[in-house]
Parts: sequence; C-alpha cells; structure tokens
Amino acid sequence: AQQSKMMESIQRLIQEDPSSGLRTDPETGQLLLSGMGELHLEILVDRLKREFKVDVNVGKPQVSYRETAVSESKSQKYFERDLAGKLQAAKVSIRVSSVDEGEANSVMLSLGENSISSEFKQAAIKGASECLENGIVAGYQVLGTKVEILSIDFEDDSAHEAPIQIAASMATREALRSADCRLMEPIFFLEAVCPEEFLGAVIGDINSRRGRVNSTVSKGHLQAIEAEVPLAELFGYATDLRSLTQGRGTFIMKFLQYSMMPERSQKELLQKMGRI
Repeated sequence: AQQSKMMESIQRLIQEDPSSGLRTDPETGQLLLSGMGELHLEILVDRLKREFKVDVNVGKPQVSYRETAVSESKSQKYFERDLAGKLQAAKVSIRVSSVDEGEANSVMLSLGENSISSEFKQAAIKGASECLENGIVAGYQVLGTKVEILSIDFEDDSAHEAPIQIAASMATREALRSADCRLMEPIFFLEAVCPEEFLGAVIGDINSRRGRVNSTVSKGHLQAIEAEVPLAELFGYATDLRSLTQGRGTFIMKFLQYSMMPERSQKELLQKMGRI
C-alpha cells in the first residue's frame, strides 16, 4: 500500500546522501539499499520510518543459489495436443549429466544420422534450455549441467515445433528429478586484515562461518587472512570484525565461484523455504 511513498522517500534520502544507493536484484526481485556500513543503513531505515512515516520491512538480502545435476539420468516424454481438429504429437528422449562444478550449461544434439529439419532441432534445444532456467530443487537456475537430446520422433503429417519443444522441456525436467540435483551457493574470496593479537579470534570466526582459511600473510605489523566463505555467512561481517578487533580490522570480499552446498546446510535452507 505504501510502495510509491516508499520509493519517493528513498529517492529523497539518496539525493540528500549520495553515498547511499538503491537497486533491484534481477534474480530475487528484492530492493537492495546500500550504504557505507550497517550503522549508516540503520540510520537510513530509521529516517524512513520516523521522518517519512513509511512502514518498511527490512532484512538481509536473499542469496541467489544455483542448482546442478550430480548423476546421469535419462528420460523420454510424449506430448500431444489437438489443434483445429488435428492431432499434433512428438516424443523426445533426453540424457542429463554433470560437467565441472560451476561451469556453464551445455545443451547439445546427439541424434546421429537423421533428416530432422533444423527448425525441429532448435525447438528441442529451446525446450531443454528453458527448463534449465528453473531447477527442480528450489526453482533456482541450473548450472554445470549437460543436456543431450538423444531422439526426436513425430508423425510427418502432424509435425510442428510446439509439441517438440514442450516434450523436450518435460523430458529434461523429468531427467533432472532423477539426477540427484543439489544446490550450489556463491563462495566469496575474503581478505581480512587485523593486528596480530586478534589473528586467532578472526580465524576462529571465519571457521564458524563455514569458511576455509587458505593462508595468512604478514603485512608489517598486520596479518592478512585469505579465505573462501559462503556469501550467506558474510552478512553483518563488517560489524562482527570491528567487534573482534576493537575497530582495527578491515576486509575486502569478491565473488569467486559457485560450489556445492553441504547436505546439512541445504536441508536447513529448504526447511526454511518450506520445500521439505
């Protein structure tokens, strides 16, 4: 009910304070408010509520996960429909398998010698590719998966692109269900810099966030800790690092790769989402 009022108020805040910003995440659809730190964000939200009387809901940004096939699976689907009194039907066979973790998807034809037109081949490829946009575990985009189109069958007198595309999509989804799909989470490279006396506390905190410390490097009287940490565990890290280091710790982080989630973490996430 207050959507337009909220947007107007945020735009006024940004005009007054250019160090803040607002964008919409294309994957989650969330409005993301950015600033110079958590205290800065708290002040912005407080002004929205107190000065502009906007009752906003705030929380941590959602993480954009990915899904991937772990094992190989085959599926065959038949689809038919009646159009203007004429039956249109097609049957497509699909094989799904995994490629290297984090790699782009591959959708390819493995039909052998055949006389199928390029339009029908492209329809099958399109159907399989569209299916990979929304996975079967939690609806996230599929990554690191190879889809092979093994066969395309249809009646010559009822040949049409639409049934082929739909049958390919159905077969791909069915194959994914049997391929033991798993969630992948974004992993970030983290470099935390702190005085040596806080080194143990900072490393312990990284370990508690499911992070993996790769190295520690001396930088004068400071220690730089390089680690790989899931993004989901890094929200609020700036405040926690300051608390651990008496305000003397700094850090940088950047996206590294998508990596398979531990089964326990995946189960906890799916329970929160109401998927299991």
